Amino acid sequence: MEAEILPTVRELGIGFVAYSPLGRGFLTGKIEKPEDLAEDDSRRERFPRFERENFEANLKLTDPRPQFTFHDQTCPIYTHPRFLAGSTLQGCRVDQALIAEGCWLDQCQIDRTVVGIRSVVRAGARISQSVLLGADYYAEATAESGVALGIGRDVVLDRVIVDKNARIGDGARLVNSAGVKEKDGDGYFIREGIIIVPKGATIAPGTDI
Repeated sequence: MEAEILPTVRELGIGFVAYSPLGRGFLTGKIEKPEDLAEDDSRRERFPRFERENFEANLKLTDPRPQFTFHDQTCPIYTHPRFLAGSTLQGCRVDQALIAEGCWLDQCQIDRTVVGIRSVVRAGARISQSVLLGADYYAEATAESGVALGIGRDVVLDRVIVDKNARIGDGARLVNSAGVKEKDGDGYFIREGIIIVPKGATIAPGTDI
């Protein structure tokens, strides 16, 4: 692909959409770590999505002048049209962030963070050096767990990957203050010191990690 297809579409000025937009299982909630793959699965040898290097690469998109940008007019990138409204920010402080469409952010602080589509971040939340993948839908009702979709009030996140449709309860702190490298917890796991909340998971209010 890199050697033949990309040079051709670049020469012709044609947009290119990569195969497998769900990341070969990465965003389906079925695979949360390399160990979830069978021993003979070829993806075990090329499963870079949770590796520290790629996490850091995603965060670099928030830099003032990133090496790679979605806004380069000489090499446009297209995604499937979602017809979502622009994001709404009320009384927020945002610095070095990439915010997708359809989000609702209320009186929160966002620093060096990627905020995915339909993300909801409630008042008092403080998020830094994190990647929020957002949600596949808007949810008005609170789930049986009592935790609403998105990021709750007064939540603190630092170096966290939050997969789609996750729920993080009010007052939760996900900062890995103990510096744990590897751990599997209730509704989360830690890899290379980075906290990962998998798709559809719920973090109870007041959780301190």
